[in-house]
Amino acid sequence: MSVGGAGRNALVQARAGRQGVVLDEPAQVPSFVWPIAQVEPVIGFVVYGQPAPQGSKRITYRNGRPVVKEASDSLAPWRDSVRTVARQAIRAWSSRQGKSWEPLDCPVLVQAVLTMPATEASRRRGDVFPTGAPDVDKLERGVGDALSPVPVSPNEFRGVPPKRAARLRKELLESRRRESVLWDDSRIVSWDARKVFPSTTVDSLAWPGVMIRVWRAEDLLRWRP
Repeated sequence: MSVGGAGRNALVQARAGRQGVVLDEPAQVPSFVWPIAQVEPVIGFVVYGQPAPQGSKRITYRNGRPVVKEASDSLAPWRDSVRTVARQAIRAWSSRQGKSWEPLDCPVLVQAVLTMPATEASRRRGDVFPTGAPDVDKLERGVGDALSPVPVSPNEFRGVPPKRAARLRKELLESRRRESVLWDDSRIVSWDARKVFPSTTVDSLAWPGVMIRVWRAEDLLRWRP
């Protein structure tokens, strides 16, 4: 008999012997810090545009039937911009290294410094960090998706015999991966993401956009002071 989500949760807690632990002295708990200031990233680039969130949905109707769409109409053009500049960064990497780029198929850390548009009120107050929507985790999702290959739609080869369609889908995905930073966004094991207003921190941009840098986790783990 399969165990549902609530059952799996209860099973883990039973094995741990408790539901959780309150940390009396949080500052004294050992923590792991990625040495990103000491290790060169594999690739990095800047994209200008308005960062758009991914994850919030809205329902529209087409021919009387409900259709689920992303809440942000800016998401698709934003992801396209990130993918376009990412391809430019890949070509630049290949030119410097003298070899073809291989999408990162390993655990990675992604840094995304998201520069959001400032309002008159935020400028008057001298705000550094925007605390309103969109949420940073949804902005991360938009960036992570753009670093990955464009998904192959199940309808991409409609009408083609199933075996041939499966082969063509696989070939298309492989060709898209050659132009992607990541093999898949599931390879992201850690994020260093934050929202800032323009020209406020040393790594914020003068205009809305994002500064992206990617490290292999193994390179960071190997670093020793």
